[in-house]
Amino acid sequence: MTDTPDDPQPPSSFEGPPAVEDEDAQEGPRRDESLNRREERALAGPRRRRWPALLATFALVAVLGLGAAGFYVSRQIDPPGEPGAEVELVIPEGTGTADIAHLLEQAGVITNATIFRAYLKVKDSGNWLAGRYGLRENSSFDEAIAVLDAGPGESPFDQVTVPEGYTVFAHAGLPAPGTVVQRIVDPDKGIPRFDEQRIMALLLGGTLRSQYQPPEVTDLEGLLFPDTYRVEQDQGVNVLLNHMVRRFDEVAGEAGIGDATNRISQATGGAVDITPYQAIIVASLIEREARVPEERPKMARVIYNRLADGTVLGIDASLNYALGHPATLESELATDSPYNLREVAGLPPTPIAVPGRASLEAAVAPAAGEWRYYVLSDEAGHHTFTNTYDEFLDAKAQCQAAGLC
Repeated sequence: MTDTPDDPQPPSSFEGPPAVEDEDAQEGPRRDESLNRREERALAGPRRRRWPALLATFALVAVLGLGAAGFYVSRQIDPPGEPGAEVELVIPEGTGTADIAHLLEQAGVITNATIFRAYLKVKDSGNWLAGRYGLRENSSFDEAIAVLDAGPGESPFDQVTVPEGYTVFAHAGLPAPGTVVQRIVDPDKGIPRFDEQRIMALLLGGTLRSQYQPPEVTDLEGLLFPDTYRVEQDQGVNVLLNHMVRRFDEVAGEAGIGDATNRISQATGGAVDITPYQAIIVASLIEREARVPEERPKMARVIYNRLADGTVLGIDASLNYALGHPATLESELATDSPYNLREVAGLPPTPIAVPGRASLEAAVAPAAGEWRYYVLSDEAGHHTFTNTYDEFLDAKAQCQAAGLC
């Protein structure tokens, strides 16, 4: 009989095939991970595309932005409410459209100069004239453009009329204001804001001169043109006086004063030689003597005929200017003065008044005739013109009988 041990012992050694690892066991965790993701996607439901939603959101934001911007722009183009207070806008010379837009914004007419400039490009508008414009605050672009397109309004101005035959100075040789100066500052018919002393200083200062004024002559008598003048309220009296002198030069040139020497030489057969300034003196004599326009050329002929003869002109208006009042006394008629044309042959040294266009034209275009005298013949201002002294005495007697002389 064999002895069997109570606890079987394992064999001392056993060599069999190498152990093989279970692949499923090796990939277990990886599969579990994949399964978990699939489970999450399964639980989340079908997968959705996100880009269309984002684009739609962006589009909505853009539309809302454009709408807001469009609303803002429309409010600038045509603001709510009625136009506000009146605004005077002055556009200086040479101001471009961009600067005008800025001026409008500063004045409160519009609220956005940049949008206004863009609007002008769309409307093909702009290039406005310089001047004063009456606009309103809080205007629409179209309202502002309509006012600017209509052109500038009339600037505030003062006005004065200087009649023909007035005098610059009170009388010859005295630098006192004459009727021209008095009219300029007249409170009812002139511009009272102008100062009489300032006017006299400018007239006597030597800087204001006519092109027909000889170098040695400082007197501006007769060289301010009688006319109606408008002066803007921001302009001074120097502007007015310059305008009067320039206007005189312009009208005198048109009348032919610049060619006076040649014209009168031809008209008198070379018997009379005068300068343009002397022709103005003749025109001033005519202005003070004539009352009827058609008689001015005849009076010019009387003057040139007597100058050609070398006889005195006998025109008392010249002496009256020297005296500052009409000469009525015998002693006054005998006054020793170069303006006393009863005593002195030739022309007075300066004009005796401001001549108008008709007298300037007559001075260089005398009528043809042999007249040496004239005398008043009716209350309307007509004269009788005579060739001889005896005829003159007869006409003068008639004038006295009618109470005209």
